[in-house]
Amino acid sequence: MTFTQKQVQLGCSKDHLRDYLADVFATYVMGPAYCFALLYLRLEPVLAQRVCWRTPPDTNRAVVILGTLEWMSQKSNMDAYRAITETLRTEWRQVCTQAGQAEHPEKEVESQLKGWAAELAGIVWSTAAEMPMFSPESWMEADRLKYDFLQRKGAGPAAHQPRQLAVTALTTILNAAWLARAQDPSKQQRSRTWPKPHSNRPQPRAHALARVGSVRFKAHPWCGRPIAQKEHVP
Repeated sequence: MTFTQKQVQLGCSKDHLRDYLADVFATYVMGPAYCFALLYLRLEPVLAQRVCWRTPPDTNRAVVILGTLEWMSQKSNMDAYRAITETLRTEWRQVCTQAGQAEHPEKEVESQLKGWAAELAGIVWSTAAEMPMFSPESWMEADRLKYDFLQRKGAGPAAHQPRQLAVTALTTILNAAWLARAQDPSKQQRSRTWPKPHSNRPQPRAHALARVGSVRFKAHPWCGRPIAQKEHVP
């Protein structure tokens, strides 16, 4: 029985599991650059706990990608991604707090998601040999390469010598670009801020209810899968 089949039998949404696998695979191949792009450009703090039947809550996806980075650090035995993982987790927590949303799911759910991330990353490791994991060596190269981007804006060390990008992997260049973006002094002054949701608006809830005819649906607390609850209608 595959991982997906096992979890579906336990009541989890296949659509959500596919999204988690896609996030794990992208993090595995692209490294922190994918986490930067997802947390900065895709996930929505104001609706971080929104329950949708076809897509998992953004809080869950954040746990999965950061859990994958932690697994990659342990796998490399170098803790190469520990610092950036904590930085991204802190920034996500801050913007969710500003938006009036919890930055992570309940403890039990968070632990489950981290376990899924580790298990899915292990599956990718053992079955996708042609797609190597973004290595700690590439991450260190990106950390050095970021000064090329910063120097173009006058923010890098004056003595830094630009490197030949033609011989550098695209994934390394993307990671360097995101590192430069995150550490650019002019960008750091513009912190991500989100207005708190209006008190009169209905807020997303982890156990949101929906009604279709005489059947009421309750979202699965872990993956949002709709659970039908029949009720008598006089």
